[in-house]
Amino acid sequence: MTTISFAITAHNEYSELDRLLKQLENNINSEDEVIIQLDTTATDNVRDVVSKYDFQSIEFNLNKDFASFKNNIMKYCSKDWIFFIDADEYLSDGLIDNIHHVLDMNQNLVDVISLPRINTVEGLTR
Repeated sequence: MTTISFAITAHNEYSELDRLLKQLENNINSEDEVIIQLDTTATDNVRDVVSKYDFQSIEFNLNKDFASFKNNIMKYCSKDWIFFIDADEYLSDGLIDNIHHVLDMNQNLVDVISLPRINTVEGLTR
């Protein structure tokens, strides 16, 4: 089975990050890894959330350069696939249940898989 590095970038989204980390903690395979990259200016609330979980965390200065911020985390990923996800995003049950199967089917066929996102904002879009 293929393995996944879930690469999460976070700034100050502590409640959303907690929800995402709880979901991953309860649903990923033991061979997968979760790496959380915090902006060096992240709040104590974000640091408190990260400390509740047994996931690797690193820090990098966002410095208004989101591309470098995203690219830095790749150095720490060691699994077959990297799944980039922002701290304020959440995986659907269908995706979490089927992600390994989809990756296994495409392991030797593609290098990148793009997934559409549905952005919702409580009180604005639903």
